[in-house]
Amino acid sequence: MTKRVLVIDDDAAIRDTFAHHLGRAGFAVTTVAAAEPALAILGDLAPDVVITDVRMPGMGGLELVRQLHEKVPDLNVIVI
Repeated sequence: MTKRVLVIDDDAAIRDTFAHHLGRAGFAVTTVAAAEPALAILGDLAPDVVITDVRMPGMGGLELVRQLHEKVPDLNVIVI
């Protein structure tokens, strides 16, 4: 089973770099540019891990982590 990774970063170059390298490593990667759309797709996507930027416009990465863990307490999250 392919592991799913959700990458959240407002910088398109960073999102693309993660998607490229993780995709080549065999992961199914979904990228979004902000926290709010990430929360909106979380249930349907059911990622195995989330990688998020700490500083983003709107909701920042630390608040996103709090909300992610409210929805999915055992979700693995990497903050960059």
